Amino acid sequence: AGADPLVTVTPMGGQDAFALSSVESGVTHPGLLIGFSLPLSQNPSYSLDAAFRTADHLSAKLNAAAFTDADQMLGHSARNELSSNLMAAVRTMVGACIEPGSRAAKRLFG
Repeated sequence: AGADPLVTVTPMGGQDAFALSSVESGVTHPGLLIGFSLPLSQNPSYSLDAAFRTADHLSAKLNAAAFTDADQMLGHSARNELSSNLMAAVRTMVGACIEPGSRAAKRLFG
């Protein structure tokens, strides 16, 4: 089995993956979803940072804006809130004796 992805980038608009055939036929997407699986991540903080860096890069390259899943601009305040929420979720998992990225987490959530 391969390693779990650090982050995922998925098109919005009814397709679950990018395909060369779609590009060749001129398919466009209204947006992109960038995320990761907390239970499967070996280092959730690093994955969140990678998601932020991916959003920054794609926003700059595509001349677009990045938003959270709550439709909040992905600015400093939103990043702090997402980081705090991530730490709370990690604490909850660890409190339930499930380390993110562990064999137990992968069995339960993989």
